[in-house]
Amino acid sequence: MGINAIDARGVTFESLPNKAAIEYLKNKVPAASAHWDDWIAPVHAKSFTVAGAPSVEFASDMHAAINKAISQGTTLGEFRKDFDKIVQQYGWSYKGKRGWRTSVIYNTNMRTARMAAKWQTIQDNKDVAPFLEYRAVNDSRTRPQHKAWDDIIRHADDGFWDTHYPPNGWGCRCTVVAMSGATMARKGKSVSDAPDIKTSDVVNRNGVVTHNVPAGVDVGWDSNVGQSWLAPDIALGKRLAALPPTMAGYAYQNMVTPPFMKAVDGAWLSFSQKVKASGHPKNASQFVGYASHKVQQALLDKSDEILLKTESINATRAASPVNNLPLLTKPHLNLQNLAIVAPDFKIDHLAGVHKAGSASQWDTDWVAQLPSLMHDYQAVLYDVDAQALVYITKMQKNGRFATAYVNVNQSKKRMEVSNWVKSLNTKPLSNLGESRFILLDGSLPTAK
Repeated sequence: MGINAIDARGVTFESLPNKAAIEYLKNKVPAASAHWDDWIAPVHAKSFTVAGAPSVEFASDMHAAINKAISQGTTLGEFRKDFDKIVQQYGWSYKGKRGWRTSVIYNTNMRTARMAAKWQTIQDNKDVAPFLEYRAVNDSRTRPQHKAWDDIIRHADDGFWDTHYPPNGWGCRCTVVAMSGATMARKGKSVSDAPDIKTSDVVNRNGVVTHNVPAGVDVGWDSNVGQSWLAPDIALGKRLAALPPTMAGYAYQNMVTPPFMKAVDGAWLSFSQKVKASGHPKNASQFVGYASHKVQQALLDKSDEILLKTESINATRAASPVNNLPLLTKPHLNLQNLAIVAPDFKIDHLAGVHKAGSASQWDTDWVAQLPSLMHDYQAVLYDVDAQALVYITKMQKNGRFATAYVNVNQSKKRMEVSNWVKSLNTKPLSNLGESRFILLDGSLPTAK
């Protein structure tokens, strides 16, 4: 039996499970959680939990039940039977009545899965239908703010959809419709003015400000489930970059745990091996970690110092044109995304193929642990000359420290703005103390 999904105009638009929606739910990682809104919004797109889930095992079994529902097209009533079995098995005492609780779990996952799948279709067809129109149901159950967004039209790349792509809360039935410029003209429609978005801070149970959400959007729903599904780490990095330092720090500490970094190490190793085996870069990238909020803030705090040293270097280069060194451009120090990635076309370079046997080459096992080594750094510097972050790891040999250079705010076709690992090398301690380096976080190491 198929799932009767209802669109924004009250018409059944899909009676059979969507393959992309099935994949969305299938690829979620089960996790225990005391409260659903403890996590920053993009995390939900790749993690499966139930508020009050007592264990990962419980979440895994509930995840399997939801996967069964969407893949087999089972009804809410059939899901409730599986729900009862799982609750009895784990002796779970949940809040709220059975009917309400099962309906929330079932409908939330179905709607987010379908809207995530729809976003993929939007991206695939963006060249011909680049505009999105917000559609609310406009009945007695529709939130006033969601009614106010009805018929708003913005480009698919507009920042409005970062936080307002549906669903935008518990029970939200809103959707979007993609249109071409010709279709809009035929219907007498045009791109809307940018909406006036008001936000408010949200304080958790411990008195910590953890979220800043737009009016009309429920806590934990202030993200684009499609963006978070297709590139969850990049989406989260973008959100972290936009948060005040306190909130960013809270989210960072809750997310970047030892199990998280172990998974990132594994994904990095698998990615690099596949790229080497194929020999054909496809402008893809692999997430290797996040710049901390401390590094982000230090870049801004020390921007005047960085700009002065940039001007000094340019003056020196202008006075000595024989060196043929280009003048430095004004650095962009405001990180748009905290995610750090390794592009596939840099894999051989990062592995040190071009400098095999040299003292500056990283050991093979260091390269395999790149995410963890960068996360557990000794210090982070800004190299004014190279206009890059320099991660000094705790690895060293023969008085040389393993360092990773990261270019900030990089982008390329089919790749979201992020920070790219540019090169891996080793440097003697004496080099790291040169005036072109500005300390952002940590402390300079001492030679052993």
